[in-house]
Amino acid sequence: MQRNWIEYGEGLRRAGPNEIYASINHRGEILFNRLAYEQMEQPESVLVLFDPDHDTIGIKPATPEIMNEVPVRTRGVSGHRVISVNGFLKKHDIQIEGTDRFRTAAIENGILVLDLRYRRKATATPAPAAENENRTRMHDPASIYGVALSHFRPQNHRSVYAITGFSIAA
Repeated sequence: MQRNWIEYGEGLRRAGPNEIYASINHRGEILFNRLAYEQMEQPESVLVLFDPDHDTIGIKPATPEIMNEVPVRTRGVSGHRVISVNGFLKKHDIQIEGTDRFRTAAIENGILVLDLRYRRKATATPAPAAENENRTRMHDPASIYGVALSHFRPQNHRSVYAITGFSIAA
C-alpha cells in the first residue's frame, strides 16, 4: 500500500529564548520581542516598509524627527515592543484575522524583516459562535438549576456570586 504522507509544518507558537519573535494582529499591531528590539539598537520610533514583490514588511529604526515615523511602545513586563500599523495595513490591503506569528522573522541590515508568506496562527482558533453559545449554556446556573447568578467584583477584586430566584419546593 502506497501512503501519501503530509508533513505537519506549522512549528511552535512561541519563540525560544535566543530567537527573534514578531507577530501581527487584527487590531493592526506588530509586536516584537526584546531580542529583536535590542538587535535594532532600541529605537524610539521606526519606519514601516513594504516589499510587494516578496510580500514582506520591514521595520527600520528611525528617529522621531522623520515625518513617517511610528513610535515604539513597551508592552508588558517582558520587554516586548509594539507599533500600530493600521493605516499601513489598509493602504497595502493586508488582511489579518486573529494573531499571526512571523515564523522567519529576522534582522537584515538593521531592519526587522517580516515575511507575510511565512506566518502561522499564534493563538488557538476560537470555536464557532454556536459552539461557544452551547458551552456557555452548559455552565449557566440558570439553565441547569433554574436560578439566576449575578456576578460582581468589589474593591478587593475577589469574585462574588449571588444566587437569586432560588426556591425550594416541598
